[in-house]
Amino acid sequence: MEARMTVRTDAGRNLIGTYAGKNTDVASNALATGSHIDTVPSGGKFDGVLGVLAGIEMVRTLHEHNLRLDWNVEVIVFTDEESTMIGCQAIAGTVLTKSPDRYLSKTGKSIQTSLQEIGGNWEQISTAQRNPTNRAAFGELHVEKGAKLEKLQKEIGIVQG
Repeated sequence: MEARMTVRTDAGRNLIGTYAGKNTDVASNALATGSHIDTVPSGGKFDGVLGVLAGIEMVRTLHEHNLRLDWNVEVIVFTDEESTMIGCQAIAGTVLTKSPDRYLSKTGKSIQTSLQEIGGNWEQISTAQRNPTNRAAFGELHVEKGAKLEKLQKEIGIVQG
């Protein structure tokens, strides 16, 4: 069964699926989740994709049971998290727009070229910024890449900063 989200991309080429809430007065205050789908050699096959799939499954389950929350639910796939972090920085509004050379890809391509190749737009990157007051919450399910939890004999951890 489909999750029934409307899907769009922003200038940072983040992929954003929205499952509409039932209360239009608070719909702009989305509950957001997601992660990235790129990885690093030590990241494992579930590195960031687990957080994306968990968000889609949550929305699919809401739809399957004909449930709508008061808020919109967003599932975000962040662009290039493991290299330039341009997607999450675009949404946070922390992109150094006057220093594009800071964002060279691992292949040495400029961020302008890299974004253009995937349908993004460096000149419009600031339009991807989201107002933090329009977030009811953001949660991310993610696989730990280190062994800290294992050493502490814990199965789950909550990021504090």
